[in-house]
Amino acid sequence: GTSPDTVTLTTDMVADNLTINAGDFLITDGYEITLTDFLTIQNTGTLDATNGTDGDSTITLGGNWTNSGIFTADTSTVIFDGAGTQTLNSGASSFYDVTHSGTGTLQLINELTVSNDFTLTNGALAANGWNMTVNGAFFQTGGSFDGSSGVLDFNGNVSLSGGTFTSTSGTLFMSRDFTVVAPAAFFHNNGTVVLDGGGTTYTSYITVPAAGLSFNNLSITAVSGISKFIQNGDVEVLGDLTITGVTSSLSADSAARRVTVYGDYYQPEGAFGILTLSFAGDTTHAFTSISFAGNLVLDNPDEIVSLNAYFSIDGVGNFEISEGTFRAESYGFRFNGGTF
Repeated sequence: GTSPDTVTLTTDMVADNLTINAGDFLITDGYEITLTDFLTIQNTGTLDATNGTDGDSTITLGGNWTNSGIFTADTSTVIFDGAGTQTLNSGASSFYDVTHSGTGTLQLINELTVSNDFTLTNGALAANGWNMTVNGAFFQTGGSFDGSSGVLDFNGNVSLSGGTFTSTSGTLFMSRDFTVVAPAAFFHNNGTVVLDGGGTTYTSYITVPAAGLSFNNLSITAVSGISKFIQNGDVEVLGDLTITGVTSSLSADSAARRVTVYGDYYQPEGAFGILTLSFAGDTTHAFTSISFAGNLVLDNPDEIVSLNAYFSIDGVGNFEISEGTFRAESYGFRFNGGTF
């Protein structure tokens, strides 16, 4: 027909490619769209994938997604299954569920917001320097993820069970459970990981491979109750470990579970619970803690730990020095239980 026009699907649509012209409306009404190549929404064009007669729509494409108009996702799923490079220009629209299952590379052209889940099963996803927000869960069972340098904001569970995940060199925010299961691999990319609570009271679990997990800078912060619980393996922080927020805490499934910090430890509020903190690296580590109930171990001959505030070990925590230097500076410290 002529533009402007409105078309409502009455059955599934299969085509090589799809262009929605300026002023036109395509309403899926719950039916599926399968394209071997690209989908383009021109300026003032609209693709409306609102739940309809046939339920939730699934849109599958093997080429580029270019949106200069409006995409209404509702509860639809968009699947990228191309064998070559696919670009994703989301325009000003968000997605509901997104899956990348193709053997090729999906490249972001601008910021991406997914209001529910993102799943990566194959191929590669390249953030390309753009920010990416996932408000549901992030699942990776295969392929490779390149976070580049933008902000990654994951507000649901993050589960890595296959492939490689290279974080951003900027900041990765995670609000819920973070699980890494072999053979999946997490690479910090010299960035900062912030474990926040998303503004809710929540205990989240950091499930670590038996071989351990490395972060660059790690920060635990919250505006309301949040507890981070490490299980299954040890963690090393090659930069600084920071715990802020009066209701933030870090603990583990065993007092012997170890967090090794190569930079500074800064905990002006919150709590360090049942867990062992140690230091590594030929440097002086600034140490600030307001509530420490874990074990503090110095067993590296080159390390110097220097207090930046009054320090106490509470409960059953132990303080052990076999090698290295502990400097109280002008601050006092005390033991409310535990051993020295």
